[in-house]
Amino acid sequence: MIGAVLIGGRGRRIGGDKPWVTVEGRPLVEWAVRLLRMVGCEEIYAVAPVRDARWDGPVIRDEGVGPAGGVRAVLRAFDGELVCVTACDVAFDPEAFARCDPVPRHVRGTLFPMLLRANGRAPRARSVRGLLRRLGSTGVEVPAVDADHPEDLRSYRALLRRVIGRSARGACAGTPR
Repeated sequence: MIGAVLIGGRGRRIGGDKPWVTVEGRPLVEWAVRLLRMVGCEEIYAVAPVRDARWDGPVIRDEGVGPAGGVRAVLRAFDGELVCVTACDVAFDPEAFARCDPVPRHVRGTLFPMLLRANGRAPRARSVRGLLRRLGSTGVEVPAVDADHPEDLRSYRALLRRVIGRSARGACAGTPR
C-alpha cells in the first residue's frame, strides 16, 4: 500500500508552517508518516504544489488548490494502487482505521485519512467532501484529531500518546528528517 501526506497547507490558523509545527519534539509531518507506516504503507509520498527542501522523500506535485487538489493528484499518480492519504495535521488511530471496511473509506469527522483505489483519473470536485462523495467513499468512525488551531494540539498530543504508546516503537523507523 502507498501512503501520501498532504503538506501544502500554509498553516495560517495554527500560526506557522503547518507540516513543520513540532509536537512531542517532532514535526507534524513525521507523525503523519509514522501513522501511515502503522497502517501498512511502505512507500510514502509528500503531496504539495512545490517541493519543500525539508522533505527528503518522493513528492507528488498537486494543483495548489487545497486538499481536494492534493487528493486528485494522488489519484492520478497511481493506477490500480491502494493508497492511504492523510493530511499532515491529522492524528488518527491506525489500528482502528486498518480494521475498517470498505474501500473507498474515510474517517467521518476529519475526512482524513482515506483509503482509495487509484485509477489514474480523478473526478472534479471543489472540496474533499465532494470528492469523497463522487468516489462513493464510506465514512467510518475512527478516533482522529485535526490540528487546525493551536488549541487542537492538546487533543492531538493525547491521541498520539495513546496510539503510539501501544505500538512497537521500532516498527515505525524511517520517517523523514
